[in-house]
Amino acid sequence: LVENIDGWHDIELLPEEYESLKYLAGETFELYNRDFLRVNEYVVVTNNGKRQSGLVYRYLGDNTFQVIDKKPHLCGVVPRNFEQIMLTNALLNDDIPLVSAIGLAGSGKSLLAIAAAIQKVLCDKKYKKIIITRPIMPIGKDIGYLPGGVEEKMAEWVRPFTDNIEYIKNLNIDAGKRKVAFEKLSQLLDLSACKDIM
Repeated sequence: LVENIDGWHDIELLPEEYESLKYLAGETFELYNRDFLRVNEYVVVTNNGKRQSGLVYRYLGDNTFQVIDKKPHLCGVVPRNFEQIMLTNALLNDDIPLVSAIGLAGSGKSLLAIAAAIQKVLCDKKYKKIIITRPIMPIGKDIGYLPGGVEEKMAEWVRPFTDNIEYIKNLNIDAGKRKVAFEKLSQLLDLSACKDIM
């Protein structure tokens, strides 16, 4: 049986623990008696039963935790809730080789994954390619029933991805000096050119 792992926990801190942690940023620290956590699981701090804004940590093992960035640079995309903050941190972390995201439709999984890929390839130049895959087994009508030729069929098949790239492109039109090159994002949307950069 495969154990169901959420990847994060709410943890209630004692008042003295909370006071010592709430001002930390980008640092590591130790909390003991948290041996139920797995490496790379995330922690959202609660105090008096309420989640504390900004107090999100990643467990590094050996009772050591790291404060994670609430607003990382992600091609103009800003995480909007605790779950998106944690997913973004995992996607951008080179020490985590595989990230699996499960959630409701519209919760931002694809957008954040694509934004992280673009950030790593076009901005950080950590990788050379973006590879996006989609199961060939359709839900509903098969791709063969879509209208048009091969390129038109594929355009419809990959629309969920191109819509997200278009959204990221629009975010970067008026972005600051760290914006993603408009031409590169436009090229990602050109299916005939994608073979050169994806």
